[in-house]
Amino acid sequence: MKETFRLSSLDPEILRAEQIALLDELRTLTGFAAIKAVGSTAVPGLIGKGDLDFAMGADRREVSTLAAALDRCFERDDTRQSNEDFIYYRVPSEYDATLLLYVLGSAYDVFDPFLKRMQADPDLRSSYNALKREWDGKPMDAYREAKAKLLGSLIFSHH
Repeated sequence: MKETFRLSSLDPEILRAEQIALLDELRTLTGFAAIKAVGSTAVPGLIGKGDLDFAMGADRREVSTLAAALDRCFERDDTRQSNEDFIYYRVPSEYDATLLLYVLGSAYDVFDPFLKRMQADPDLRSSYNALKREWDGKPMDAYREAKAKLLGSLIFSHH
C-alpha cells in the first residue's frame, strides 16, 4: 500500500511538548547527548505531518557500536531504507517518531544546514510550507521527490 503525505492539524505546542519530552527520554535512555530534534518541528513556523524526527551523527568508526546500543533500545524502522551511512529507528510515542543515526560527513549529514537555512530564511520556510500544502493528500514518494527538488540545491549543496 502506498503511503500518503498528510499535513497534521495538531496543535504545534502539543507536538513541541512531546518533542522536548522525547528528546530528554532519548538522551537519558541511550546516554547519547548528541541526539537532536530535526525536521519541521525543529523550526518554528514550519507546518508538518505531526511526526517527530530526531537524529544523531557519529564518526563512521563509531556507527556500528552506536547502532548496537540503539538496537537494544529501539526497533529499526524497516519501512525506511537504511544503509551503512544511516539507520532509522522507531521511537515509542503516540506520534510518529523516528531517530536517525547517520555518519558525519556522509551524504546524509544534512540536518544542521537544513535547520540553519530554514531558521534564517522566511521565504524558504514559506516556499516549503506551500509545497507541503500542495502535496497534502498525495503520494508520499512524489512529495519526497518534490521536496528534494526544492531543498536539494538550496540546502544540501554543501557536499
